[in-house]
Amino acid sequence: MCVYVCVCEEKDQFYEQLSSAITAVPHKHKLFVLSDFNAQVGRDQSLWPKVIGRHGVGKENANGSSLLRLCSMQKLTILNAVFQQASKYKFTWMHPRSHHWHLIDYVLTRQRNLRSVRHIRAVRGSEAWSDHRFVKCTVFMSAKSPKRQHGRSAVKKLDVCKLQDATMQAKLQSSLSEALADSSTDELAHIQENCVRDKCQGDQLPEVASQGLV
Repeated sequence: MCVYVCVCEEKDQFYEQLSSAITAVPHKHKLFVLSDFNAQVGRDQSLWPKVIGRHGVGKENANGSSLLRLCSMQKLTILNAVFQQASKYKFTWMHPRSHHWHLIDYVLTRQRNLRSVRHIRAVRGSEAWSDHRFVKCTVFMSAKSPKRQHGRSAVKKLDVCKLQDATMQAKLQSSLSEALADSSTDELAHIQENCVRDKCQGDQLPEVASQGLV
């Protein structure tokens, strides 16, 4: 009796820790819980709506009741009982004495994410026989594209009419000469010539020269 009480306490502690871990996951994230719960949840959909589907197998046991209560509290769905398929694609473990197959390995997800699940089934191992089967779950995942900033930074307009003033022209030429002092003489002459000829269009002026035309 003491051993049984200790085992029950460990199970309760396990489900409490699992519930806390599920709660810690942000609600906007997709959550999937995969584990060998060693539980049988049965097929009573009327008692556990939205937790199990219409295609459950076996009979509910004590471990299954604990798992069902957790799913009901956290609004989870047991995917193994959602899709209609042959029983051999549902069972995951064979009892060593009776040789009967049971469903004890489950995949859980939030009820709001149920539409993203395409299929789930138990598959046999390819290397050797085992009393356990793998559980394969196909899920549709889509990555959101990064948000783009549609607003453009304001472009400063240049008042080119100020270039009609001889003083402003001299000041502009002086600013260009200082800013491009490290450039070659030929390049500097070419830039200054283009600026005077095209009346210093905004796309041809460096930042230091545009300050006086804002």
